[in-house]
Amino acid sequence: MYHSAEVRWFFRGRLPGDMQLWFEAGRLATTEPQRTDDYLLLPGCVTTSVKLRDGRFEVKALTQSPGSVTYHHGISGLRDAWVKWSSAKIDIDTSSRLVGRAEDRWISVSKLRQLRLVSLEGEEPAEVAPDHGWLSGGCQVELTAIRAWSRTQDQSEAEPWWTLSFEAFGDEKTMQDGLELVTEDFFKEPPPLSLSREASFSYPVWLQRV
Repeated sequence: MYHSAEVRWFFRGRLPGDMQLWFEAGRLATTEPQRTDDYLLLPGCVTTSVKLRDGRFEVKALTQSPGSVTYHHGISGLRDAWVKWSSAKIDIDTSSRLVGRAEDRWISVSKLRQLRLVSLEGEEPAEVAPDHGWLSGGCQVELTAIRAWSRTQDQSEAEPWWTLSFEAFGDEKTMQDGLELVTEDFFKEPPPLSLSREASFSYPVWLQRV
C-alpha cells in the first residue's frame, strides 16, 4: 500500500510557458516521456480512482476528505489523503471483467509530466533528483500537461488541460506535516498564475467534470 497526502489544481488550456519557468527554477526538474493512463469512469464517485498505468492496475481510495488550506500570497486549495494498491500486468479487458460492467467507460488521459522531488528523510526538506531512488518519506511535485478522451472519441478532439500537484508520501502520521513544509517552501516565490480553492480538486473530481 502507498499512502499520500495531496493538494492539486487543474486549469483548462495549454500549459503556460511562464508556469514552466517558475517550476524549473529548482534546476533539478526533469521531464518524463509522455504516457497515457486509462481510468475507469465511476459516475458520481469522487472517492475512488481505478486506472491502468504502464501495465499496472491501480486502485486509489480517499482516506481523508478534502480540507481547506491557505499558503503564502493568497494561494489556497483543498488537501486530502489517499491510499493506493497496485498489481502488475492487467489489461483493460481483464480489468473490465474484474471490476466493471460491459457498459462502463474507460477514459484515456495523456500526460506530459515535469517532476521535482523533495526528500523528507532528514530534519529539513531537501530537494533531490527525481530519479534519486526509493525514499522512506518525501514529496513529489508535478506540473503536467494533460488531455482526456473516451474510446468513442478521437484523441485529436481532446481538450488541453494542465495540473500542478504536491504529493507527500511515507508515514501516515507525518506526511501531512511534510506536505505543508514543502508547499510553504515552494510558494515563497509565488507562481505567475493564481492558485485558488475553486481550481483545487482530485483526479476523480476532474474526470467527472471533463
